[in-house]
Amino acid sequence: MKTTIISSLCLLLFAGTALAGGSFNLSDIQDLLKQQSKQWTEVRRAYDVEEIGNARRFGRQWEHLGGARCGPYELRARKKGSSGGYTHKITINTQATFYDKQGRKVAESVDEAPFNSYRVKEIVKSIQVSPLQ
Repeated sequence: MKTTIISSLCLLLFAGTALAGGSFNLSDIQDLLKQQSKQWTEVRRAYDVEEIGNARRFGRQWEHLGGARCGPYELRARKKGSSGGYTHKITINTQATFYDKQGRKVAESVDEAPFNSYRVKEIVKSIQVSPLQ
């Protein structure tokens, strides 16, 4: 009983460290953006987009995915041709599906995925532009 309680407490305390923020280069997600190429082209016509953004980063606990990034992906932007700082945030929302080494689906969300997931496949669900706060 005591071991179960301690194990449960450790899990609660350290579960949040499985994912953290991590930077990515816009070129890293070009294949994802092709899934919504029309919408992404419209965003690029209207906004100057910073090349470096932030996304979730898999921690070292992830046996095969440690260091990889996963959506949502966030980039700063400003209206095309404007000067000054970035005024908007572009969020690329994805649905992640996780697979084991044999290619079997093991989870449909980061929260459900086991740390020994071998591969993740993302589908872009939406691209949103909002003012920076």
